[in-house]
Amino acid sequence: MDPLLVQLEQTKGFKIDESQSISALAFADDLILLATTKKTAINLLHFTETYLTNLGMSIAAAKCTSFEIKTTDDSRYIANPGTCLKNSDKIPNWAADSPICYLGGHISPWSFVQSYSF
Repeated sequence: MDPLLVQLEQTKGFKIDESQSISALAFADDLILLATTKKTAINLLHFTETYLTNLGMSIAAAKCTSFEIKTTDDSRYIANPGTCLKNSDKIPNWAADSPICYLGGHISPWSFVQSYSF
């Protein structure tokens, strides 16, 4: 996984500030791709997909989730980015009212970590 992460970090992902960004978070065989724009997110996803395919591996779209945070003048909302793998398998959208369980924590876009259960 390390060679993939090194290559992913060559792409400016989610912009933290003027000089720093992060493109991926990884733990064991879990990978989270982060981007400031939808185009960058899709580029990261397709790069990852190609990298894994070259190793004889694949991404299980049904086990993935995607979301896009859109901003209005006075609010934010979760939108479906309509993300697909190169083979056209659709990646399910993360509904704002459904927390994701990741590494024992329940993560919601509206509150960082709701609880831990190990």
